[in-house]
Parts: sequence; structure tokens; C-alpha cells
Amino acid sequence: MHGYTANKQKDLRNGERRTYYYRKHRCTGRANSASCDAPMIRAEYLEDLIIDAIGEYLVQNVDATEKLYNRSKEMLDSYKRSLAQLIENSDVDVEDKTRERSALVRALATAIGRVSDTTIQQMDSEIANLADDIAKSRARGQLAKDELNKLSGARLRIDSLRDNLSELSHRLERADLPTKKRLLSGLVSGIKVDPDKHHAIVHVRHFVFDHGIDLRLADDEFS
Repeated sequence: MHGYTANKQKDLRNGERRTYYYRKHRCTGRANSASCDAPMIRAEYLEDLIIDAIGEYLVQNVDATEKLYNRSKEMLDSYKRSLAQLIENSDVDVEDKTRERSALVRALATAIGRVSDTTIQQMDSEIANLADDIAKSRARGQLAKDELNKLSGARLRIDSLRDNLSELSHRLERADLPTKKRLLSGLVSGIKVDPDKHHAIVHVRHFVFDHGIDLRLADDEFS
């Protein structure tokens, strides 16, 4: 499900026409292809329910937060070391294959007119294959460098989350709507709703881990 804003116009007794806006959540299938006819649910109700559930979840798991933080940090650091090793291996591979290709090009230049055409073709094919290998090694190294740059942002996020988790549940309760939406977008990775059973599963990011919170929904909040 994702957010959706609807509006409805109503004629007042004084002749004025007023537009009322309604915030709801609806299935992405209903929005994109009309393939889902599940009813929508009132956004304020669902978001307040989620905020209360996340606040309770964080309070109940306050002792595990530090452990999760350390595990997340270890995972990120291990991944960073793997990427750094991959970058180093790619650089060495590029250097070795570049030297090998250069030597083969020089050998080919001196071999022309002295060896058979078949040998020259074989040497030329080896040069082309080395060029492909060099390009692939460079591409692997660049992908690893790009991923390594992203990890610095991930580390900053988990450090910030750790600093704020102890008071986050209280801030959720006091936050205004824009702040709640920002907190929800940062903490919630997905919402799955079963309207028939009035049940929802909210996937909450707790550092780099994902936890599902089960929620019961009121049947009169659907439309």
C-alpha cells in the first residue's frame, strides 16, 4: 500500500462549493493497473496505529538496540573490507593484463612478415581478449568503488539512528504530520494489508535489519 490523496466537492447552503481532501492508503495494483479491488484505508488511522506500534516496539527492544547496532556496524565494516579487497584485486589485474597486452602488441609488431598468418591471427585474438578482460576488471573495480561510497552514507544513517532511538518513540507521539511522515518513510520499508481479515504487517527497519509488526485493523476504517 502507499499514500493517496482524494478530494470531494460539496455545495454549501450559501451556494459556495468547497473541496475536501482525504488522505488514504491504497494498493499499488489499484493505482497502477486497476488489478486490485481491495478497499482503501484512512491514512491518519493507519499511520497513527503504525506510529504507536513502532514506539512500543522500540521500547520493548531497547536492550537489543545496542546489539543490533554493533551487528549492523560489523556487517558494514566486513562488506567494506570485501569491497576494498575487490578494488585492489581489480587494480592489480588491470596492471598485469595491461603489461601482458602491451608485450603481446610489441611481439605482434615484430612478428609480422616472420610468422604465418594463423599465428598472427591467434596473437591478435589474444590481444582482443586481454582488452576485454581489462575492461571487465575496470568495470568490477568501479562498481566496487561506487558501492563503497554508498556505504559511508549507510554508516552515518545507523549512527544517527542509534543516537536517536532512545527518545524516538516519544518524538513519534509528539511529532506533527510532516515529521511523522518523514519518520515513517525512514523507518517503514513496506505495509501489507489484508482487508478481509482486517490485518496488516508493517516492515520496520531496525538498523540494517527488517522486522515485521502485526497489526489488527478496525473494519470501519476501510472504504
